[in-house]
Amino acid sequence: MNRDMDLIRYGNDLFHYLPDNIQPGTADPFERLQQRLDEFQYVVRPVVGDDGNCVPRSIAHQLFSNEEHHPYVRETVAAQLRVFWERYIYQRSAGAYERYVDKMATQTKWCDFTFCQAAADVFRVKFFEIVSYDSYAKCIILPHDRVFKKVIFICSSDEHTDSMFPVGVQQERVPPVSDVRLRLMRNTGLFTAQDLNRNLHTHFA
Repeated sequence: MNRDMDLIRYGNDLFHYLPDNIQPGTADPFERLQQRLDEFQYVVRPVVGDDGNCVPRSIAHQLFSNEEHHPYVRETVAAQLRVFWERYIYQRSAGAYERYVDKMATQTKWCDFTFCQAAADVFRVKFFEIVSYDSYAKCIILPHDRVFKKVIFICSSDEHTDSMFPVGVQQERVPPVSDVRLRLMRNTGLFTAQDLNRNLHTHFA
């Protein structure tokens, strides 16, 4: 997906690329991403496999210390897309948007930046992402009201996304969310500071 073209088409002022003095580097996107991770001092925590759920898996790992909660992440974000459709429809027709949401709700379907925008809104988080694109190395996604409880860190290269952490930050800082707590969150739709109490680094803002 050409995210530059998406930004031009949708005019999303909550999705920002952070330009850097990027060196030409290698043409291989995976090697280029690793160069940038080393430069900005982040370490990857790879998610399991390449099953089309890499974005929800990465979000689940950042939020709950357990990527296996990815179905919950996907269903929560899909509900956000359906209920608050006017925020995310952009220039899509009603029919095209309905098909898009159905796709985002389906396990194994690759997720795009609109999915991440809805995730930022519903989970009250700010995304910080390192990418392998030629023109940009980093980007952020903010909730619509720009109020967030925590920052989550992900990295992307050639349609694959992983969780990541700043170098020196312990990756599993809190116990994974219990199944009981997860069911309560699913039933109530509520997320407290206790649920989102991971690292809150903002040095990149």
